Amino acid sequence: MATALYLDTARLGRMHPSALAVARDFDRLCSSEGGSPLVERLIRAGSADWPASLRRRYPGLAGWGGLDALKSSLRAVAGVPDDADVHLAGRSGVLMRLVARAMFRRCRRALLTDLEWPAHLAVLESERRRAGRAAIFLPVRDRIFWDGMDSGELAATVADEYRTRGCDGLFLTAVSHDGVRFPLGDLAKALAFLPSPRFVAIDAAQALGHAPAADFPCDALLAGGHKWLRSGRPLAMAFAPRGGSRGLIRAIAGEMESDGELDDPLLGMSRQLGDGTPRPYGATAEPSGLLCTAAAITGGPPGQDGSFPTLIENASALASATTGWRPVVPTSALRSGILLLQATRERIRDIPPHRLRCSFQRRGLALTAYDGGVIRLSMPPRPWRDGDLDLVRSLLRRVQ
Repeated sequence: MATALYLDTARLGRMHPSALAVARDFDRLCSSEGGSPLVERLIRAGSADWPASLRRRYPGLAGWGGLDALKSSLRAVAGVPDDADVHLAGRSGVLMRLVARAMFRRCRRALLTDLEWPAHLAVLESERRRAGRAAIFLPVRDRIFWDGMDSGELAATVADEYRTRGCDGLFLTAVSHDGVRFPLGDLAKALAFLPSPRFVAIDAAQALGHAPAADFPCDALLAGGHKWLRSGRPLAMAFAPRGGSRGLIRAIAGEMESDGELDDPLLGMSRQLGDGTPRPYGATAEPSGLLCTAAAITGGPPGQDGSFPTLIENASALASATTGWRPVVPTSALRSGILLLQATRERIRDIPPHRLRCSFQRRGLALTAYDGGVIRLSMPPRPWRDGDLDLVRSLLRRVQ
């Protein structure tokens, strides 16, 4: 059965109509021009100087303003300074390694929690060993979901661990993959009387286009365009908001590039077009994610126009009326537009995640499933439409 209701944005956002229009015309352009200089000029400078004949032929590209315009839009959405560096790549793992190396180049001991994405934790551990540094791992997830830890207690716990363990670096996740919105503002207050961290990195992959930007000073901010921004084409990004860390990140990027470690063609291409310095991409770059992300931003991403309260309300409405499924939610201040539900029946909890996910999709509902009969649903950015909430409740009753 075709998907009737898509609640899997935390995995991959359903493509924004504006991004789809751009993708179609960019594909048409490439089918005619391939990788000609016309395409490179379009990516670098936009379509403003195109002749009228090209603009009529490819109307979906008329709004593309070029690489610098995209970076400006991304800075605005991410809430970082207008002069922040923006590094763009096709794969988030490459930028994660760049940020982790910068953090452990500067920090002796960094604090992490179990809210971080497992793949990111693996990169952090690899870079920690490489640099001969230390990391403090603070488990908080169970206390959040099962013991009712609130935002103030979470911030105080992290700040106290940071202080007592002699840390000088932080890696934090703004919104975790299971929906915990970290209280960055509370943590900033709790750390106010301590020496400033030497390096702070924030993973905002689940926050960009979803939750309002947090006012927390950081040296690196990681995000992507293909989840809540709904670009439909992968685009990873790393911002360097603080002026004092931009040179460090640029220098390490240059070192890694020279050593062949920044093996991402789109990163190489965007760096070359950005600074005009010829360099090999290493492989053919696929740049459509740049144009699609810009179009998705222009089209209006959820989470930036007051829709975050709607996401929370939608999650609360669904959580309060489920049969056979138990909400797994943090206290109110830590909630986001991601809702976890766990099956109450042991038979459902024993179903492998891929089978459980497919069982829902066959009935028209797209979501993510985890071990133990846990499902993750990403809330729509508008109030539930007539029948949608009833459809989800009906499917939850049927899959049990």
